[in-house]
Amino acid sequence: MMQTTREVSNTRNPTIVAEQPSLLPLLNSMSEQMNTEIELGLTFAQIAKTSRDPKTKARNLENARKAYGVVARFLATNDLTDSFGVGIAGKLSVLRQRIAEVGQAFETRAKAAKSA
Repeated sequence: MMQTTREVSNTRNPTIVAEQPSLLPLLNSMSEQMNTEIELGLTFAQIAKTSRDPKTKARNLENARKAYGVVARFLATNDLTDSFGVGIAGKLSVLRQRIAEVGQAFETRAKAAKSA
């Protein structure tokens, strides 16, 4: 039996979507897009890690960081309460770790607030 009830909320307009199986393809598509963005970011991070050219390393690190930012913003504005959000958040954590391994520091929210 297909599960037709999902809770989806948007921080700007919280809603509960119930018994609307037509939304499942949309959720699957959004999840696939975010997973693709993460995979792209991981690829850029790997290229940056193995590159000997400083310009190539910097460019690919910047691209990996952009991919991270896209997915982070998506998760911040779309609170997916099921396995979609959990899976994406886990993979995003891996991307963040890979970017940090290459040497890109992430500013914490506390540091960002102090510097503002």
